Amino acid sequence: MKKNIYIQFLLIFLLFNTGCSFQKTLNTGQKSEIINVELNKIYENDKNYIFLTKENDIIESSKLGIHNLKCKSLVLGQRYQFNVIPVSGIIQGNNHFEPSYDVNDTLRLPYREYYFSKTIRKYCYKK
Repeated sequence: MKKNIYIQFLLIFLLFNTGCSFQKTLNTGQKSEIINVELNKIYENDKNYIFLTKENDIIESSKLGIHNLKCKSLVLGQRYQFNVIPVSGIIQGNNHFEPSYDVNDTLRLPYREYYFSKTIRKYCYKK
């Protein structure tokens, strides 16, 4: 009986530790880079967090699979480091258009550079 309780405790402990990690990393074949940015605004929709930086860059971070992750607290005006995949060069190519990001049906943000966060995290911030 004690052995059975010990095994149950061990399984619960392992599930808790693996289920409550801080982040997940996307394994893509694309080259990523680390950038340090100051966050000016944070938006979110059903699928993504959208970070607008002081330099008017956008960093998009997926919300897929974050339900069991611990929350990383963010404060506007602070500098943060992101491991990102540059996307704006891939999208724009040689086409000349006004770069903008559609947050939802009513909000469109113009941007200078567009990045996708390679690290998936759950973020908490003051709204």
